[in-house]
Amino acid sequence: MAVTSEELKIILDAKLNPLYSEIANLKEQLRETNSFLEFANVKYEEVLARFEKFEKDKNHLMAENSTLKKTIQVMDEQIKQLQKESNDMKQYSRRDCLEIQGIPYNREESSDDIIKKVGDLMDVYLGDNDISISHRLPLPKSYKGKRSTPPLIVKFTRRTVKEKFYKARTKLKGCNTMEDLGYTENNRIFINECLTEQNQQLFNECLKFKKQKKLLSIWTSNGKVYLRKDINTRAILIGCKDDLRKVQASIP
Repeated sequence: MAVTSEELKIILDAKLNPLYSEIANLKEQLRETNSFLEFANVKYEEVLARFEKFEKDKNHLMAENSTLKKTIQVMDEQIKQLQKESNDMKQYSRRDCLEIQGIPYNREESSDDIIKKVGDLMDVYLGDNDISISHRLPLPKSYKGKRSTPPLIVKFTRRTVKEKFYKARTKLKGCNTMEDLGYTENNRIFINECLTEQNQQLFNECLKFKKQKKLLSIWTSNGKVYLRKDINTRAILIGCKDDLRKVQASIP
């Protein structure tokens, strides 16, 4: 049976129309996809630009931060140096002074006479012209030690006299305030250099370390702290807390 052209067109339209419709849908989807890609590309460019700006800002901030750190480090070193110089000047101003501890307090006492008597115990005989000034030092409010009497401080008129008096302190071993100076209290007598608060704190830390590790000796000379581990080692100058930490690290 022959098929007319009109019938063939109807058959083809019936077969192809869904395909045309699908192609139209695909074209619409492709258009939407292209539109989205164009939008995404624009956003990507914006994000990329923001990221590049962020990287530049970050690098700039890192450079500034590095500069600030270096500046702070320099300033910190300068502050430490100024603090050291200030402490050294304060210690230098005390170069002719000594502290005498253990002497009981008497309201009628003469500090000059007491210092002369202590000197006599060490065979260091002082005249009136050897002492510039002397008096009791008040105990700090934070003091919690066993010593109940404030120390005496004396400033000598000459460095040589001060050094002679200080070096003779070993002769006080075995002396006490009752038997040798006539007090009712039986105290040992100690002579120390007059240290700044900073140097005194350093000395106290060194003394604590010396006792913990049972080191041989600790002393001060011209306001500087020295440690000696044993009789076979040289004296170690402890100029600051960093020096003490190095010594602590070297002794297990």
